[in-house]
Amino acid sequence: MTLEMAEALVKAVDYYLVPRTTLMHCTLILENGFAVSGKSACLPTTEFSPQLGMKFSREDATRNLMELLAFQANDMVTNGAAHAAIFKAIDVLKENPECLKQQ
Repeated sequence: MTLEMAEALVKAVDYYLVPRTTLMHCTLILENGFAVSGKSACLPTTEFSPQLGMKFSREDATRNLMELLAFQANDMVTNGAAHAAIFKAIDVLKENPECLKQQ
């Protein structure tokens, strides 16, 4: 999974600045309707930049999306391997039905 592949899944992006704070939220809405969020904040003593807040919250949301996609890919590989092993065992049993006989 590449960053470009992850970005291709994003249908819309929304930002929300929490009033009276420097906390910026970014929500990535994916093509399937699932939402992934990220956030950024700066110290109260630092001059707040909405553009930087949007940039950093989007980067955080993208990292979170990449984690979810990595989990999904790993799950598919793991389940795929498990399914393949089960079907192989079934094929072996079909070829050797005597294995099923009780002793």
